[in-house]
Amino acid sequence: MPILDMVGIDDRDKFKKFLRDSHKTISDLPNKMQLNLSNSDGTEFNGEMEFSPASIEGEPCIQVIIRTQSNNRELEEQLALLSQTDSITGLYNRQFFMDTLQSTVNLAMEGKTTAAVLLLHLDNFNDIKQSAGVVGADQFLNEISRQFEGVIASKDILAHFEGNTFSVIALNQTATSIAAYAKNMNKTAQNYIANINDQSLNTTCTIGVSLIDKNVPDCGEVLLRAEKAVKEATTKGPTSIIVYQPKEGELTQKEIDAQAINRIKSALRDNRFVLYYQPVISLHGDTDERYEVFVRMLDKKGEIIMPNDFLPAADRTGMSLAIDRWVLLNTITTLTQCWKDGKRTLFFVKLAANSLKDTSLMTWLKDQLKKYNVPKNSLIFEVKESVAVTSLKYTAEIAKSLQALNCSFALDDFGTGNNPFELLKHIPADYLKLERSFMKDLSSSNENQEAVKAITDKAIELNKLTIAQCVHDATSLSVLWGMGINFIQGNFLQEPSPDLDYDFTSMAG
Repeated sequence: MPILDMVGIDDRDKFKKFLRDSHKTISDLPNKMQLNLSNSDGTEFNGEMEFSPASIEGEPCIQVIIRTQSNNRELEEQLALLSQTDSITGLYNRQFFMDTLQSTVNLAMEGKTTAAVLLLHLDNFNDIKQSAGVVGADQFLNEISRQFEGVIASKDILAHFEGNTFSVIALNQTATSIAAYAKNMNKTAQNYIANINDQSLNTTCTIGVSLIDKNVPDCGEVLLRAEKAVKEATTKGPTSIIVYQPKEGELTQKEIDAQAINRIKSALRDNRFVLYYQPVISLHGDTDERYEVFVRMLDKKGEIIMPNDFLPAADRTGMSLAIDRWVLLNTITTLTQCWKDGKRTLFFVKLAANSLKDTSLMTWLKDQLKKYNVPKNSLIFEVKESVAVTSLKYTAEIAKSLQALNCSFALDDFGTGNNPFELLKHIPADYLKLERSFMKDLSSSNENQEAVKAITDKAIELNKLTIAQCVHDATSLSVLWGMGINFIQGNFLQEPSPDLDYDFTSMAG
């Protein structure tokens, strides 16, 4: 069927003009067009033609993909579902939990509801991971989540918050009723025994509770109180339950964050940030100089402040946007100087979740890349897999924009979900940095070896480069090399340093 016959009569003049202009550079043409299209039986429908450059037997041509509006709706629904679902447990993820918590707090402030947040921390999860391996531990999380689902009320929200922690928004709860609710959750964990890899595994949990009523300060404070409560509960031992009670004179999270904002603004103003670099080393003789870029903040006395002591506050308050810009600009200027010095240097740079939604970032980055004449694909941007899942639309857009700017993209902490490669259908990643827990006891853990091998084999099939991070010992190197891992990284090889002084030829022989 000729392509012109696929276009409805009303839109044919519009499409003919496109065909006449098709001798121009593809970049001058629209990427997609909304058209009234026609099936072979003559029925018409609203759809979209998407155009991209291609070639057949060396001859340039334009590839045309036709999408119906129903295709787009189905894709949007799929993206929406992925963006609120935890890939390990199938529960709601942290982002959906936080969005729902905000809505619940708003209702509570209006006096329309009361509720409680529970954080459930599995006590012996490290032992489970040691016994069953990373894949077995993920299976355990999946199974225990089904048990928790069975005891919460139908309108309550259960999410996999992070690692070995689950979170619950329990509606219509008070200080009196929540104690019994928490005890029931605890009893559920204690009574369940999972059979994984012919091993019987069970756990207990400590629980921190934060109440939500009309007097609650804000969403962030509710969560902070639950985190403080679960931290206190863990010090009291397994199965402990702590309901948070505010202390007189205690600073709220908003007040703490306000202090953090002032410190970060002061450090930005005084240029008191420093870049540190850790080598990313080829296992197959590639001597290009690859480094991951880290950031440190200095206090007014010049003492180093580690990222864990300022980045969480920066993420909560939006200051991570300014920090990311500082890191990027200084990374670009350093990178340019390296190439001027004759070094083929590539830098991996992390992007904060907030930066994914920064609509001005790509325009700013394009200007900097042009200004400093940054070599193609010498910058690789990293986003954590968990962040990519919860911000799938934004991550996909950023990754595609970076591709157009001749930058590469990496998914960090990759491989812990039930089907992590599903992400690659939406995100054009060049590098996959394996989740660090896979490296624990790698040389003696069959489960971790099987997981790494499965990911590596699939990555090779998809032409993706793999990086094993947090490598702890020399024995792991031969295991990783045999599996076909491309690059390694870890303090065993070299800790992050302010100097770009690693000898990349040391592994080339």
